[in-house]
Amino acid sequence: MNRDGVRIIGIDPGSVRCGYAVIDVLDASVCVVKCGTIDVRQNSLTFVDRLKYIYDRITDIIILTGPDAAAIETAFYSRNPQSLIKLSMARTAAMLAIINQRISISEYSPREVKQKTTGSGNATKQKVRLIIGSQLDINLENEPTDTSDAIAIAVCHYHCTMKGTNNFKSRLSQHTKSRKKKDWETFLLNNAEKIIRL
Repeated sequence: MNRDGVRIIGIDPGSVRCGYAVIDVLDASVCVVKCGTIDVRQNSLTFVDRLKYIYDRITDIIILTGPDAAAIETAFYSRNPQSLIKLSMARTAAMLAIINQRISISEYSPREVKQKTTGSGNATKQKVRLIIGSQLDINLENEPTDTSDAIAIAVCHYHCTMKGTNNFKSRLSQHTKSRKKKDWETFLLNNAEKIIRL
């Protein structure tokens, strides 16, 4: 891709609504490229067809935007076994779409996503939407929480894997310079007779 930075797709899986978001990260700047919700209720589909629809739509989004990495939320506990099974299957359909495009996937729990993006693992979906919108300076007020959750998942991946990379490189560079300086000083002390004084 002819662009700087890294592009991440975040997926908030669901068998009825599946949120997605593609963000670009350049240095410490995060920009939303594309986001939305795949709403299978708009179509009279069997459950199997819903899975295929989710798979196809995510595949289309990946081909269109070309992300470098993917992040998806792990399945959460549900008292309803059928709901958990359907969610897990929808999640698998989304993951297969990503895997078939040869993109690496990272998984994050709902609590981890909330903690990394809002500072509280107990934040409500509405709170996540409000804070993410404020952080990225975009209006998500009328967007489904599936969309804002997907953005939060992508941002969480940035926080977990990329944030501080530049600081780390800076520290590494400083350490390397310091080591070279010490090596040079040692050389001078051990080879004083070889130095030509002007």
